[in-house]
Amino acid sequence: MRNLGSTCFLLAMATCGCAGSAGPGDASQATEWTEAQREAEMEKRTEARRQLADRQPARVPVEESAPVIGEVPDELLNEIKEDLAKRLGVETAGLEPIRAESVNWNDGSLGCPSPGQVYTQVITPGYHVVFEIEGTYYDYRAKRNGFFMLCELPAMTRPGQPTQ
Repeated sequence: MRNLGSTCFLLAMATCGCAGSAGPGDASQATEWTEAQREAEMEKRTEARRQLADRQPARVPVEESAPVIGEVPDELLNEIKEDLAKRLGVETAGLEPIRAESVNWNDGSLGCPSPGQVYTQVITPGYHVVFEIEGTYYDYRAKRNGFFMLCELPAMTRPGQPTQ
């Protein structure tokens, strides 16, 4: 393998004229690499590649941004609050979302596909509204046309990172 590498190196050097051959009109003396020089150069390049391969990317600290509130139209937000209040048997006055933002969903499932269902494969503008009540998250997904649903099994998302 070492001989093959040396042969390839010599062939490449000879092809590009880098092995010390003089060009036309060049009066300088052509120099040839000794076997020891070739070996040293190959080892130097191999070590440089090894060092590059061993480098690990620096970890960049991820800052959690504050949840977005206020991007959902009031009429839609009120309907969602009424739905949640009805489900929980509470008054809507105490329900305030911890997230209420405008998002673009990857498809018609709004990031909450049901098994066996087929959805349009198009970016779907909508909203993501999350409530936290006594340690339980209630994750609502909505389209811009007013359709909304409670997502009970979100597709690999957590309330802090809803955009899909």
